[in-house]
Amino acid sequence: MDFFEVFPQLRDEPDGALQGRALRLIATAALPYDRDSFYFELRDERYWVKGPQGALRIGLGGAQVQGILTNADSRDPMRMLLRHLRDSWNTDARSAAATGILLLEGDRCAMLSGAARTSGAAMLSGAAMLSGASAAFPAAPHWIVLTPPQLGGSEMPDALAQVVYLLSLRQSPYPVKVPGIVRVTREALSTFLEAESWSLELLQTASWAEIRSRNPLPSNAELQPVLSLRAMQRVWRAGLLEIPSSGVLHVG
Repeated sequence: MDFFEVFPQLRDEPDGALQGRALRLIATAALPYDRDSFYFELRDERYWVKGPQGALRIGLGGAQVQGILTNADSRDPMRMLLRHLRDSWNTDARSAAATGILLLEGDRCAMLSGAARTSGAAMLSGAAMLSGASAAFPAAPHWIVLTPPQLGGSEMPDALAQVVYLLSLRQSPYPVKVPGIVRVTREALSTFLEAESWSLELLQTASWAEIRSRNPLPSNAELQPVLSLRAMQRVWRAGLLEIPSSGVLHVG
């Protein structure tokens, strides 16, 4: 779906990554958290693959709605995510539009100048509203991730777009329609984000992690970051993500 049909407020954004480019929105995702932890979603089994050494590779990312369809809901990505969390995670989240939007493309991580309405660090949670910071616009995503299209052709867009929201959960989640959820405590998040992948054994034995799965997982599984979690690693490694022990997250 055309990115600017969903986010018309960004048509006039002066950043060269958006100006004059054809962008296709392919996914919307949330990185859910609560006071103590962050939560990540195991990809569906049909995407699991065997590595060269025989280990099963399972993607780990945010709560994700893949494949944006052309209908009324597709123009409200926040609503789609809140429904996904209710139906697939058995939890509710607080709706939170971003006060500043971070764009990721290639090696670049930069705040969009036209979308940022606050000075300094942009607060990424519903608590930002309580502190007086105003959203860039309703349903503004916290991050926009642009990647090259995989195929060529005359109808191919200039880039594929994924949008990411950081959403505060009202209740602790449990997997209902997804294979599993991995909980990581805030205190250990930096250690977690440093790794390129995580063995199932490590996460099952670590005091700072918990795997909530609907069915037993293969003991030789290796969890690898995908999409929104990979973007989170990039933002953190760039020194743009502040992770306090509780409360509001900051980027900038």
